Amino acid sequence: SLGSLVVESDPPGADILLDDRPAGRTPATLRDVRLDERHRIDLVLAGHEIDQFVVLPDKDGLRYARRLARADKVKRPPAP
Repeated sequence: SLGSLVVESDPPGADILLDDRPAGRTPATLRDVRLDERHRIDLVLAGHEIDQFVVLPDKDGLRYARRLARADKVKRPPAP
């Protein structure tokens, strides 16, 4: 079956890749998506870590809201 997925991010404006294909920017409604198959969603926003997750809409729902983590500009060694 086909349906729509809603993808949101905090902060908004992240590029969405659905199964390695460009699918818009958050917030977005992705239409005509197979609900009975697994899909990989990547959220890419400058200055933030890439958020990559896999969903099975029939089980995981149709709305995904993700908080994007800021990317560390300077890698620091762990504290002793």
